[in-house]
Amino acid sequence: MKWATIANMRGAGWRGCCPWPGPRALGREADPGAARGRGRRGVGGGVPSGMFLGLACLAAAVILFLVACSRLKPYRILYPGPRLERTSLHSLNNSFLVDTPGCRIPNLAVMSPEVQEFVYDYAEVTCDEPPALVRSDDEYLYLVRSRARHYGVSPASVRCCTRALWLQQANFTLPELDKDGVDNSRLAAFKLPPGGSAKFGDVIVYSDDCTPFADVTRVPHEFVRVECQAEGREVYRDFHGFVRVAPRPRSASPGPARGLSVLLLGADNLSRLNMLRSMPRTLAKLESLGAVTMLGYNKARDCLHALPCPVPGLLQVDDYSYVNLVPLLAGQPSREMERRCLLDNSVFFDPCPWLWKRFARRGYRTALMEDTPRLGLFHFHSPGFARRPVDVDPRALLLAAERELPRTRAGTTSPVCLGPRFQIQGLFDFALKFVRAMVRTGTPFFQYAWGTSLTHDYLNQAQIADPVYERFLKDLEGTGALNTTALVFLSDHGNRVGPIVTTYQGHVEDRLPVLSFVLPPWLHRRYPLAVSNLRLNTRRLVTVMDVHETVAQLADLASLEAPRLRAAAAEVRARLEAGGAPPRALSLFLAVPDTRTCAHAGIVPHFCACVHLAPARVDDPRVLQAARLLVDDVNAALAPHPQCARLALGAVRAARRGEPASLLGQRQDDVPDRVREQEFLITVQTTPGDALLEGTVRHLVAEDVMRLAGRVTRLNKYGNSSWCAPERALMLYCYCTDPNPDPDPDPASPPPPPSPLSGNKEA
Repeated sequence: MKWATIANMRGAGWRGCCPWPGPRALGREADPGAARGRGRRGVGGGVPSGMFLGLACLAAAVILFLVACSRLKPYRILYPGPRLERTSLHSLNNSFLVDTPGCRIPNLAVMSPEVQEFVYDYAEVTCDEPPALVRSDDEYLYLVRSRARHYGVSPASVRCCTRALWLQQANFTLPELDKDGVDNSRLAAFKLPPGGSAKFGDVIVYSDDCTPFADVTRVPHEFVRVECQAEGREVYRDFHGFVRVAPRPRSASPGPARGLSVLLLGADNLSRLNMLRSMPRTLAKLESLGAVTMLGYNKARDCLHALPCPVPGLLQVDDYSYVNLVPLLAGQPSREMERRCLLDNSVFFDPCPWLWKRFARRGYRTALMEDTPRLGLFHFHSPGFARRPVDVDPRALLLAAERELPRTRAGTTSPVCLGPRFQIQGLFDFALKFVRAMVRTGTPFFQYAWGTSLTHDYLNQAQIADPVYERFLKDLEGTGALNTTALVFLSDHGNRVGPIVTTYQGHVEDRLPVLSFVLPPWLHRRYPLAVSNLRLNTRRLVTVMDVHETVAQLADLASLEAPRLRAAAAEVRARLEAGGAPPRALSLFLAVPDTRTCAHAGIVPHFCACVHLAPARVDDPRVLQAARLLVDDVNAALAPHPQCARLALGAVRAARRGEPASLLGQRQDDVPDRVREQEFLITVQTTPGDALLEGTVRHLVAEDVMRLAGRVTRLNKYGNSSWCAPERALMLYCYCTDPNPDPDPDPASPPPPPSPLSGNKEA
């Protein structure tokens, strides 16, 4: 179905012949507050017999129509959801996704009036014009001469060759932390050699030789650049990769002595609700694979201190994917991890206790892949790695393609095409080659594959990603890998910039990214307690550090046996009964305590979704006081950097007030005056630069003291205005007093929003 057709249906409030919103999908409930129409009676209140007969006929026709709808159920294709009816949950609460003593997360309508104006439909998008002149499979390159006419040359005149390429590697090896990621004594004593602070992950080396090939050739190299000439000029250039690692064969039959392979599949900047709106085909495929989705998955932000977290009054900056994904891969908040395994701000990530190292020690092959390497998790304003961190790392391939192939817009989107394909397709093609190579040899694997290009910049652009992710999931299923692989589909956060984040729903969506688990069917039967706990946790507060613990457990399936799970659960109960807090991180194969709060999970108040905030007047004196405090704290962070202008409060754009999430779960007699503390969610506009900043301020009523409770985030793009910021964390706030000498836009800040192809408002 084309997007234009869907746009017409959405505008009319329908999906096919059935009303919007449809059935539950990924935990979505039908909107109970939908407006109802009012009829009018005839003059004097009577209804003429002829009119009555006509109405009866009309009613009969409507009934027949609805019966037909119920049989067709086209919405099942568009908006399927996880099978929550299988879970051993109490009756689902329509008002809250999570409703526990420690946390209540509101269940917001997918297409509430608050967000409708920001949602539109993209037209169908492709990137294959002109089509690729050279294609590849797992071993070979193929020159498709019949496509030469698309390049204005004759088929017989085309001559092609392959040139190998690779990333530069450091000539030294950094000491590792111990396997627990704690002891860094050897690292602390290490001194970098001269020139050892270079950013090796950005330096691509090319072979001097370009090897000619005819129509078909097997490529012995890992990564190659294909160069084709005809009639005295270069007519085509592209990049292809091949998996060239020795297998580690193991028994193909899964069992307790062997762990599952793991595929972490990411879509940047995608909330669960926006996935419901924008990626119905991917949802349908995930449901067909038996996905279990976490409805209370709250994005992470660093907590630098012991509970309670954070220290009031501490301005915490940095709002990137980095702080959400480091806990996934390291099992620690980013600041904790950096203190243990980084020498200073310019050193490499090699020594850190990454999750893939745990799997490598158990004989797994490991792979790390990102479709936008210039914005890579470890390389954007960071030094990356001194040496290749995993067995298979296509950074050289994807970075070379990103630098040398035309990056084009599809219609009026941000750039999504790289040469003759979607930029993310290069990632998916190579990811599938890796999976097939592992399946052929029976080698277990750990793979991290993160997509950014199709979902990062704009709210509605995820619609373009939908068929691409769906196709990848179908191809992955076709490899047979899912019989021995745990698939984790997740995002780091919801949409962080644009008009939608100025609404309360946008505020909540940003904090609730998507997280789904797909496990082999036999694992459900063999480890019923583990899967039952996983389903129970769909309605509990969970974080990315829980995902780390869950994935780590998959390396040893014996840990999922019921006796071991019961023993681990008993330890948690004993801790709670002794008056302790629930663990900060907990495998989701154990039941997450219903008393867990955001403070227990290490989520700072500003990013906690466990509280309902009511609108407040922007001219309320307490709101204005909170707004001034927010701006003052930002200025305090900028004060050591004179190149950044001092900000002034231009206007308070929005304000909400509520009870702190930390009070949830406390008995009334534990909090004599529950209004002694209030939280204000404040959105301000500052000058110069017109930055939209949002922060949470806690008001201690009796003392009449206000303190910043967590981070200050930015809701609009900073473009080139922060070019002089001394560190990436301050780019969100710094307005440079001098003009930018480089006119190119910052890669982290996409161009102004395009006009939608449907002609509606851009998000």
